[in-house]
Amino acid sequence: ALAASTVGRWDVADDHFTRAMEANERAGNRIWIVHGKHEYAKLLAGRGDPSDNRRLGELLRECHAAATDMGMTRVVEQTNLLAQSAGVTLE
Repeated sequence: ALAASTVGRWDVADDHFTRAMEANERAGNRIWIVHGKHEYAKLLAGRGDPSDNRRLGELLRECHAAATDMGMTRVVEQTNLLAQSAGVTLE
């Protein structure tokens, strides 16, 4: 997903992120779910497509809540910064 987004293959990256997050959900891997949501949010913010705004907000709020719950302070900070730059309210 990261490689595809780097070269602007948004559709491929989107598909990879979706499948990776589904696999992590099935496995119950909460830490990787949080990281995946953050990276997916970065992709959507970088793409800059207004049709992604609702999903971007959802991902950032979910990521922020889970990272806060698990004490992932670095991810909380990064999510706050990304939300601020994307104009997303986390509350």
